[in-house]
Amino acid sequence: MSSLDKILEAVSTLSNIQEAQRDDLLLYRDKLTVALHTLHSLLQTPCSSSSIIESFTQHQITANSFVRQVAPSPAAQSSATPAPATIAPATTTPAVLSPASTAPSPATCALSDDPAPIKVPDDVLQLMKRLEKHKDAILQCMQGKPESVVWSRTDWSTEDPRIVDISQSDTEGKFSPEINIRCGMSAISLADDYTDWEMEQKLPPNGKSRIDQLSENTGGNRKSHYKEFVDNSDFNDRLKARKYVGYGIQLHVFSKIYRRCLGVDTPSLGIIGIISSCFWAFVRVRFCNMPLLARLIASSEWKGYACNNNEWTISCYQSYKRLNT
Repeated sequence: MSSLDKILEAVSTLSNIQEAQRDDLLLYRDKLTVALHTLHSLLQTPCSSSSIIESFTQHQITANSFVRQVAPSPAAQSSATPAPATIAPATTTPAVLSPASTAPSPATCALSDDPAPIKVPDDVLQLMKRLEKHKDAILQCMQGKPESVVWSRTDWSTEDPRIVDISQSDTEGKFSPEINIRCGMSAISLADDYTDWEMEQKLPPNGKSRIDQLSENTGGNRKSHYKEFVDNSDFNDRLKARKYVGYGIQLHVFSKIYRRCLGVDTPSLGIIGIISSCFWAFVRVRFCNMPLLARLIASSEWKGYACNNNEWTISCYQSYKRLNT
């Protein structure tokens, strides 16, 4: 059975929900609600990120009849006190919420008998607003030669150039997509080195890298070997090196989540180029909010910009590696 057949079969099943099934459905309330929202988002025409944000912050989930059908009875409410919900990526759908309670938080769906919007977390909202605010500058930057964008004039005599490039812009000062993209290239280069070392020296029992594990479960194991990797390298500022390796891991994890959201397996750097243009806003996005960020971008015009600038971003990364490592 194809994926489309499975979806249509699920829709047919949902259309024939019986009242008697309510208590069983309560266990999966958040997961079902987000699945409905994901389907709704996929059926929309791509639009600007500003209109997407407005939609999310006002009236995103419109399947109120379904929400009412699965709303808890007073008895059910008094018999259980579930934990807050967290966003986690799925392996066959763009993103789901783990089964949990209705306690509202920036990363949860607040469900009741009234219309229940999904609240966009502030870290995601700020990144989307920053992309929209600086859209013209970002797109203009991506018309330039990759070598010019990633070439740095910093003094590399005493430290790894990737650490220098990121640390010299480690503030939210005047916006510069060129500097931010160079930070992104530095970070993923560090993350690539870490992953190569990790797979050789610290191969996990399941054979999956930290990037793979976090992209499959954003709320999973937080243990890393950053410190050991940095201690066995030639970085002078080891604290910054550990932090910046983590930034690169974040970029790679989001890229995998985004590709899963699109149903694409082929690696693509285009989305990394887009989000790196707002590097310091992106690194503040929590892992648990990345599936939502992926859906927002995939539903906006930035999806097209990421696709169109994939080759440009690949050239940027190749140029950066050639010039700085």
